[in-house]
Amino acid sequence: MTTALLEEPMHIKVRVSGGRVVEADLYQELSIDIGNIRQELINQPAKYATWAVLSDLAEQRLVRIEKELDGLGIGDERYLELLEKYSITKKQYEFLYQTREAFYHRKSALLELWSNPTRKEVLDDFEKTISNIRALLEDIVPFVSPENN
Repeated sequence: MTTALLEEPMHIKVRVSGGRVVEADLYQELSIDIGNIRQELINQPAKYATWAVLSDLAEQRLVRIEKELDGLGIGDERYLELLEKYSITKKQYEFLYQTREAFYHRKSALLELWSNPTRKEVLDDFEKTISNIRALLEDIVPFVSPENN
């Protein structure tokens, strides 16, 4: 039995350097099979690591663009192009950071479910947390990131 919190899919695609593409239904990835907590705990580190690395890569890209912008004057012909690239990359980073946080909360819920026989309360708390994160994620338009330079 899976939690009921993730009723609508949220398909995302993230393209990273080297042409690698990570595709996922984010809501499905965050759902918890309460009948198989042990397996969910086993799978959690890989899920978290994926989104943590993607978040870190987006942050590194954002820092590179910031440094490029700092080296240009407002009148420079590349400035507006880089400013738009910065805006897009910032949204991508915010999205991936919030996704990473959602997986952190998922881990906490899994650990509570493992040790807490009152599963209903833990699931209710998790659903509230993910609903709040869902609202944040939906404010940031899902994206397909451009190839990293």
